[in-house]
Amino acid sequence: MSWPGQTAVKYAVFTEMNARLQTIAIGLGGPIKYISAEEAAARAKAPSDFARAWAIWKKRALEKQ
Repeated sequence: MSWPGQTAVKYAVFTEMNARLQTIAIGLGGPIKYISAEEAAARAKAPSDFARAWAIWKKRALEKQ
């Protein structure tokens, strides 16, 4: 289980990453196929390895100090 600060970091990291990838995709000029509501719902139910992601983000942040 994650604490609220970890959840905020998760959303910040993924928001930035997704925005960067969407900007690149738009720049390529082709049609963009977004996931359907059903795909999003299925992903929301899938287990994630948040502890592993948190450890990586923490390590990167500490290396920048």
